[in-house]
Amino acid sequence: MHKLALTSIMLAFTATAAAPQKTPSTGLLEQGIYAEETIGDLNQAIAIYSKIVNDEKARRPDVAQALFRLAVCHLNLGQKGKANQMFHQLINDYPEQTALTAQARKLVTQDRIDLAPIPWRSGEVAFYDIKRSGAGKMGAIAFSAAETLADGVPAVKLSSYTSLLIAGQTDYADTYVTKEDFISLRGTSINSTLGQNRIDYKKGGLHVASVVKGKKSSNDIKINQPYYTDLQLHGLVRRLPLNTGYRTDFTLFIQNSTLALNARLEIKDTEKVSVPAGEFDCYRVEIKAYEQSKLTLEMTYWVSTKTDRQVVKALNASATYELTAVANRNDQALAFQKESLRMSLTAPQGWVPLEIDPLQPGHDLWLSLIPDDGDTFVLLAATQKVKAANDDKNAGRVKWIVDGDIKVLSTALPDFAPRLDTRHDLLVSGASAQRFIADFESDGKPMVEYRTYILAPSGLFWFTFRTERALFDEKRAGYDDIVNSMTFN
Repeated sequence: MHKLALTSIMLAFTATAAAPQKTPSTGLLEQGIYAEETIGDLNQAIAIYSKIVNDEKARRPDVAQALFRLAVCHLNLGQKGKANQMFHQLINDYPEQTALTAQARKLVTQDRIDLAPIPWRSGEVAFYDIKRSGAGKMGAIAFSAAETLADGVPAVKLSSYTSLLIAGQTDYADTYVTKEDFISLRGTSINSTLGQNRIDYKKGGLHVASVVKGKKSSNDIKINQPYYTDLQLHGLVRRLPLNTGYRTDFTLFIQNSTLALNARLEIKDTEKVSVPAGEFDCYRVEIKAYEQSKLTLEMTYWVSTKTDRQVVKALNASATYELTAVANRNDQALAFQKESLRMSLTAPQGWVPLEIDPLQPGHDLWLSLIPDDGDTFVLLAATQKVKAANDDKNAGRVKWIVDGDIKVLSTALPDFAPRLDTRHDLLVSGASAQRFIADFESDGKPMVEYRTYILAPSGLFWFTFRTERALFDEKRAGYDDIVNSMTFN
């Protein structure tokens, strides 16, 4: 029925168009129309129309007509995303073809999903274990959502912080979206080994500025239709019309691969799901994304039927994410304790803890402390293999440990250089400690490594604060407050 209606539209265009003087592109256009409407071979028609669209010498009216018909062919083949892209290209690049652009505006489908109200409270942080599909735990991730202003409009800052057991790899990502309709405004992605991206989303596409191993690059990516990014999916599925059988298509942009995919989403029946945070009744949300007709990405989300619509579990080709806890940055200052190590600490409101299994054998604590931005990397590690003794030699023991770590860091971090006269002894909650400041380079940026080692009766603890050199002086007092808050019982 849809195809018949579109065919009648184009018959009208054919009937009312003035007979132009025959040109190569006009002849090709007639061949394409014959293949499409008489033979019914859409693939042959697409091949012919594509030749016209890619021919720099073709007449603009012929290219516009071919582009319109090409979009309709893709629409009839169920390739909505590709059809939308071509309709938008026609509207943007051929405004003088008023009859065609008017019809394209009627046929272009809406990629924006009708969203439910935001179900989370500003400042929410949800924690997940990351498990390899069919294997054990590989790390942890925290997702947070906070209301803010961006570019003068009400917005939501969506953030994720990942800590993996793979060589201590960490990843921070955020994206700012409009509060009402979830349109992306700008975003950041910082990976401890792969470098960083700064992204500005705009009408018609986005601009990516990258720094990888000290090399800067930029890229403008054109996307003519509305789209959502993969960074939005965790929040997007919580704002769906959660009803069994609900289906929708949308354009999905994959940030780290610069792909715009045709995504299909379907909500299945509810299921009971057990995760570390408990047992939940959940809607199963399946997303399949295609590049042309090739299945490129599959994601499954289990979204709680409760009013907060929390994502309880997520699954992709390589990993499973299971909810462990939900907290709120805005409720109170961070308070963390580790009973097995008889230690506790506090951090300012807005910080959250992300603990994963220790990276190396013999470590008993591997804790990331996450500020409300991606500017600081903070890690507290501990081992019970080394403990303070009941004598006066603990300061010397700490010095020996720091000497060894400085040697390791001097080969691990580019241009690593401890600052003169910054290494000194101190006491933290009565325990012998030593700290130092060092400079190094990361992706072409001057950085600071700020470390404090504490030898307590329950074990050896060491703090790593890592940030850009230009930010260190203003942040240092806050780092010291966290270290000085430590107690040992």
